[in-house]
Amino acid sequence: MFTLVNHHHLSEPIPDSAYAELTARFPEMRERGLRTFQIIEVAADHVILVAVFDSGEAADTVSELIGSPWLREHVIPRLSSPTEQSVGEAIFSLGF
Repeated sequence: MFTLVNHHHLSEPIPDSAYAELTARFPEMRERGLRTFQIIEVAADHVILVAVFDSGEAADTVSELIGSPWLREHVIPRLSSPTEQSVGEAIFSLGF
């Protein structure tokens, strides 16, 4: 499994409508290899996005078709600093 983790420091919150958009597109993302997706609020101005995919290729496809456009519309305009991103193969996992 391939995992992507983004730290986003925000100047304003992501609107609920942006989360609704992702929810509506989840079946499509699931078909393309997304296994799980969370956005964790660690502070009022800091969220962590965690996405787990079947493979790096699935991550590329979902990111290109859905994730990157969503980020450009809903997250990037609200960033107060550059995104910190980590990606890699999961070497141990429970609960999937």
